[in-house]
Parts: sequence; structure tokens; C-alpha cells
Amino acid sequence: MLFPFFTRFLLRLPVALAYVGAVAASGYLLHRRRDWPSLLALAGFALLLTINVLFSLNPFFQYWMERRGGASADVAMILGAAMLAESTVAALAIGCLALALWLALAKR
Repeated sequence: MLFPFFTRFLLRLPVALAYVGAVAASGYLLHRRRDWPSLLALAGFALLLTINVLFSLNPFFQYWMERRGGASADVAMILGAAMLAESTVAALAIGCLALALWLALAKR
């Protein structure tokens, strides 16, 4: 049953590596410039990286909940709530990135 965990992890690995690179680049820009767009970009990419890692762990969490003996309706409801929370945080991260872009373009 852990096969979907490894499959999802491997399929999302290139995106996670891109987020790690973006976090490193925005961290460098924050260190050099110390401005709001760099901070917002760092926060946005860090949130997206966190969501990517947590989303990769969902099958393992589902397997653990099913092995624990919870009702399938409860497992589905908890995983649905987790997906809603992940989507909300991802929207917040994209909002941070959009605001960072807008602030950076407004400075010019």
C-alpha cells in the first residue's frame, strides 16, 4: 500500500527541487536587498514547498488512518479537510508571490 506514497513522492520531486531552488534564490535576494518583495517571495515559495511535501505524505497518512481502524467516512472527511487546508495555504502562497511581483514592479 505504500507504493502510491513513493510514486507520488517521485513524481513531485522535480517540483520540490524547483521550489528549493526558488527558496534559495529568494533567500539570497532577501539577504542582499532586505525588501518586502524578497520577503514575500521567500514566504510564498517556502509555503509552496511545504504544501508540496505535505501533499506527498497524504497516501502514507491515509494508510496510517485506515490501519488504525477508523471508519472510511471519517478518513475521507479528514483527508478532505486536509485537502481544503492545503488548497487554502497554496492560495495564500500564490497571493504572496503575486504581491511580491506587484511590489517589485511598482518600485521601478
